[in-house]
This record gives sequence, structure tokens and C-alpha cells, in this order.
Amino acid sequence: MARLVTPGLVALALLACVSFPGCAHPSCPMSHEHPPPMMHAHMEEMAQRQAHLDQLVDTMNAVEGPAKVDAIAAVVSELASEHKAMHHHMQEMHGHMQEMQCEGPPR
Repeated sequence: MARLVTPGLVALALLACVSFPGCAHPSCPMSHEHPPPMMHAHMEEMAQRQAHLDQLVDTMNAVEGPAKVDAIAAVVSELASEHKAMHHHMQEMHGHMQEMQCEGPPR
């Protein structure tokens, strides 16, 4: 069976693309060399969630019969949980980006 591309993995990829190029303002702390500590924590959390989902998918693929229904439900529930968490995180990021834009360039 092909690997699942989870919403969490997509969010992590988008977050990496958006965060690492740096900010338009020279004084912005975002850079390739020094990602913020919050980014490391988020990446670690995403890796843990991905490992948990991988475990659920492996279990789903291994079981048969009535247990398969429970395993599928566990995978769907985890995907829904990840989607909800990703949506919340994206709303927070949007708010932070709005704040940065309102501040304007440093004087």
C-alpha cells in the first residue's frame, strides 16, 4: 500500500517553505541558519504525530476481520485530529503574519 501523505506532513512542508526563506525585514530573526526554538518544538511534535499515525496505519494493514473496522476508525480519528490541529496552527500563523505586516519595516 502506498504511504499516506498526511495533512500534518503537508503543514510541516508548507511551514518550512514559509518560515525558512527569511523575512523581508533585515532585523527579522527568521533565517536558514537559526530557526526559532518554537520551530524545533513544532517539528518534533509533528514527527511524533507522524510516528503515531504510521503505527496506526501499520496496525490497520496487519489486522483482518472485525478488528480491521476498529483499526480504520483509529486511523480516521487520528487524521481528523491532525487536521483540526493543523487548522488551528495555520490560524495562529496567519494571526502572527498579520501582526508582522501591521508593524511594518523597522525605522
